[in-house]
Amino acid sequence: MVQQERAVRTRRSILAAGAQEFAERGYEAATCAGIAERAGVTRGALYFHFPSKRDVAAAVLQEWIDRGPVAGPFPCKLEELTRRALATARLLEDDAVVRAGFRLCLEQGLETAERKRPYLAWTGRYAELLEAARAQGDVRAETATDEIAELIVGCFAGARLVSQLVPEGDDVEHRVRSALRHLLPHAAAPGALDGLGLTPGPPTGPGATPGATSGVASGALHFPTDGM
Repeated sequence: MVQQERAVRTRRSILAAGAQEFAERGYEAATCAGIAERAGVTRGALYFHFPSKRDVAAAVLQEWIDRGPVAGPFPCKLEELTRRALATARLLEDDAVVRAGFRLCLEQGLETAERKRPYLAWTGRYAELLEAARAQGDVRAETATDEIAELIVGCFAGARLVSQLVPEGDDVEHRVRSALRHLLPHAAAPGALDGLGLTPGPPTGPGATPGATSGVASGALHFPTDGM
């Protein structure tokens, strides 16, 4: 029993170290030696649990998938979607498994089928939430929920990339919130987004009026009527 518990702890340590290695270095630059060093184990111990670097990467991706929802459930499914998205955005900055998962999906080192599994899992979850929100009357009947779900997942990758390129700018959560604020009004029923925490701060830059807020911030959301 003690030996079994030690083996479980060792595997978890290797998995955590692998996530850090892939998040920081990417798949191609990551090495089994680097993972073993981070985990504080021998390479023999690593190979006992994971025969190759690819197996470590696959396990990190599976760990990401198996974590399931990061927020919820909530009675209002549009609120649950928003909270999940913003919680995931925060994890993209703070959680090695999530950062590694996104990076492994975007890079070319793994087989396409392996990289595609987390993407399908995440888009499927958001599509399910959008369908549930439609059943509650909060999403327009004509909305293509699968397409909106794909756009939401794409927001994470884009926000993470921009935050790396412009580190002195806004964080990932702010950028994802901004993307949702512009995207969801094209899918949501009138009034459905009120109170969901997507409001921006006061406008800044040339021509901004001190103390003024945008229509979204004041709760006066204007929804298009052409199904866009």
